[in-house]
Amino acid sequence: MNNLTAADLTVIFNGVLFIILLAAAILLIRRIRQRRRTLDQPFRSAQVTFPFPQRQVDRKHQMLPTQPEEELDKEIREAYRDWLSVYLLPDAEPGRAFLRTGVARNWMRYQVTATSFGQALAMLISVLIAGEDAQAQAQFDRILAFCLSHSSANAPD
Repeated sequence: MNNLTAADLTVIFNGVLFIILLAAAILLIRRIRQRRRTLDQPFRSAQVTFPFPQRQVDRKHQMLPTQPEEELDKEIREAYRDWLSVYLLPDAEPGRAFLRTGVARNWMRYQVTATSFGQALAMLISVLIAGEDAQAQAQFDRILAFCLSHSSANAPD
């Protein structure tokens, strides 16, 4: 009975350690699954929000006097149309567009410049105006295609 060698004790110790680690892994997997189930459930208390022109205005807590909502909506629509016509340009490749952020002189000719921040801003505006403009999804896709094909000069990734 007392003939247990060091190799036998090592095998027994490894077996017990394996069982403990297996039990810990099973418990961790169970916890992760429970968290995913709770995160996948929709929140019943959250309200559904939509992009422009739908909004929720709390008139009681509004501090600054504003114009009627119809006038504000009209101004936003006009500013958006102006922004589209002036700043959003099609790329040489079909299916791509970019936001013009400036003009730079390159040797003897002028070139339109674009920045990654400007492209991100254009994509965000496309998302926010999606309730108003039926072409917002296509516009977002064109800007994203431009961003994916033209990496940033400072950080290509």
